[in-house]
Parts: sequence; structure tokens; C-alpha cells
Amino acid sequence: MPSCNVIRLASQVCLCRWEGLCFEPQKYIPIIKQIAGAGWEPVTEAVCNVESVRIERFGEVGELFFTVRNNGSKDVQCIVSLSLEELKIFGKFSAIEMVGTQEIKVKNNKLHLSIPANRTQVIQILQ
Repeated sequence: MPSCNVIRLASQVCLCRWEGLCFEPQKYIPIIKQIAGAGWEPVTEAVCNVESVRIERFGEVGELFFTVRNNGSKDVQCIVSLSLEELKIFGKFSAIEMVGTQEIKVKNNKLHLSIPANRTQVIQILQ
């Protein structure tokens, strides 16, 4: 089981070092709470054109999120297609990546993503 060592810096910013990766809890925990509060959904209603990419859905229209994970060893450019009717998305929508608050390119109702190897993006659908 990997260990997690918490380090408190002089600035009182807390970092967690886990398997050589660092993260800032004050940045990620609010996002985790928000998507968890929306509720995990067993059917994603989304597919990706890259086999190494995994998708999970949280919430429903109005509070809809996807986590998109690249399990591959190489960075990927991928397209995530959403089942708009099943998700009850009618009309135009936009999407943002929540950690970096970057707008996601949406073309023909598909999300165009760039995901580094072994990384996850949290996408919020806005309508």
C-alpha cells in the first residue's frame, strides 16, 4: 500500500506526497466534494475514441460532471461523445476543466480533450 506523507510548509500550505506526486488539498478537496455531492452515476452516457481513456459521470443536467482518466503511458488527444438525449442536454452547452478552469473545446456536441499520460481531468458541463 502506498504511503502518503503530509508536509506542512512555512506558508501553512499543506502538500501530500504520494508515490512521488504532490497535490494541494485546498485546491482539489472542494472539487472532490462538489462532484461527490452531485452523486456518482453508474451509466456514463459518454464514450471516448481512445481505448486507454476511462470516464465516470457524476450528477445530472444542471450539476453534471465527468472525470476523464488517461490510463495510458502517452499523452492523448481524444474526443468524448455524449449521449445528449439520455443526459437531457437540449441546445448548446459548454464545458470547463475544473482544476485549471480552462474552457474545453466543444464541436458538434463532442468534447475535444488533451490529457497527459496517467492523469485525470474533471469536466463540468454548463448549460
